[in-house]
Amino acid sequence: MTSGVYRNIMTIQTDSKAAQINVTPLIDVLLVLLIIFLVVTPTKPVGLKALLPQESTGASAQSESTVVLQVTESDSYRLNQEVIAKDDLSRRLREVFAIRAQKVLFVKAEAGMEFVRVARAIDIAKSSGVDQIGLLLGDAVTIER
Repeated sequence: MTSGVYRNIMTIQTDSKAAQINVTPLIDVLLVLLIIFLVVTPTKPVGLKALLPQESTGASAQSESTVVLQVTESDSYRLNQEVIAKDDLSRRLREVFAIRAQKVLFVKAEAGMEFVRVARAIDIAKSSGVDQIGLLLGDAVTIER
């Protein structure tokens, strides 16, 4: 009797096979998913619109149509060499940009100027109808924390 139990255990152990996964259906599914993702992904690249600087053709980089707002240390601004008080800045910017087709303004700050004052000037310019604002480099501004 003991030999019969032993024989049944031996046949179970020797007859059992390791289970194997059939990979052919998995590869088919992966190929179908790959094709679906290739079809669904957009072919046109999506990104931000950036205006690249154009090459200057004239001798001077700044033309007469360029409007530069300089933030000064005192409580005033300079708009193309014209000194303007803080209270009159919005009105003067509206007058200047009322007749212009391109509403582009460049903002420049003196060295050591806090960026908060530059940001206020940009805010006033945006509320006055300026479409595009550029920052002129050259003098460093400090960021107030």
